[in-house]
Amino acid sequence: MSMSPFGLAADRARQEQEAITVQEALRLMEELKDSSLRLVDRYRRKAEEEQAKRTEAEARLRRYVDQIDSRKIGLEAEWESVLAEIRQGVDAAHEQPEVRALQARLADAESEAAVVRGLLVEAERERDAAIRMRDVLEVRLRAHQEPGAAGAPAVRDLLNAESMRGVLEQALQHCTLLTITADIADVDELEHHTKSQQWRARLGDTLAAMQSYAEAKLLATAQGKPAGSDLASFQAYCASRDNPLISPDKIKLSDSQTARTAPRARSQRTLPVPDHVDPSGRMLMVAHVRIGDGQPPAPRLYFHDATGTPSSTVVIGYVGDHLVNASTN
Repeated sequence: MSMSPFGLAADRARQEQEAITVQEALRLMEELKDSSLRLVDRYRRKAEEEQAKRTEAEARLRRYVDQIDSRKIGLEAEWESVLAEIRQGVDAAHEQPEVRALQARLADAESEAAVVRGLLVEAERERDAAIRMRDVLEVRLRAHQEPGAAGAPAVRDLLNAESMRGVLEQALQHCTLLTITADIADVDELEHHTKSQQWRARLGDTLAAMQSYAEAKLLATAQGKPAGSDLASFQAYCASRDNPLISPDKIKLSDSQTARTAPRARSQRTLPVPDHVDPSGRMLMVAHVRIGDGQPPAPRLYFHDATGTPSSTVVIGYVGDHLVNASTN
């Protein structure tokens, strides 16, 4: 042991101080030990209490489940009993002669109703055909009131507006066998062009020729005559005329593969139609007439020929600028 430079008294004082410090540390450690044991014991009791509560709750839950299962089984048995009684009652009712008689009368009535519905549909078709025939005759009568007027040229004289929009609006009034679903606003963009007058004349020629074609086909059907090769299509009809209003070369009954299959081109040619032509209200139209030449905007008229159907109409779905095709960027 080293001697303190301050002598023996200083050494004893230092040793006493160290002894007191160790004793204090031992005392604190003992107190900490006791405190820890008390804490552990308290948490042990707490855990035992929680476990007891959980065990009790699980026991109550099992009792509730057993009661619910028991009640469910009872309800199912009771419901099956009720259903059995209902089935027995229905079976007994079916065996009664008056019930069987009523069922037979109901079946007969439903059969007769189906026949009547079929006759009604046929009558409506005949009525619509008669209305269209009346409209044709009225147009022809109005046309023949003009000196020297006859046939398609007479209808053409009724389409004499000063704008392409005006021609379409006149066709809505006078061409009763044409159904114009095209957006008339599309033709407004063509009016400012230097060739608008030429296009307006060709549009009037096309609509008048289409009306004449639809009339001829409807009259043949009304007279019970088979439609000849000259009425096979609008193009064939124009080709069979001595002086057609519109050259058959301007009429195309189909379109390029790109126009028929490319998504954007096909979308532009899927045009509105009446529900009686197609229940969806839209259909792809590839038949068209070249209203303008090949120079842009090269306007086109797209149509669907429904003259061979109960609709007896030609649907004009689009009149305007040339639509997207294989040469479009």
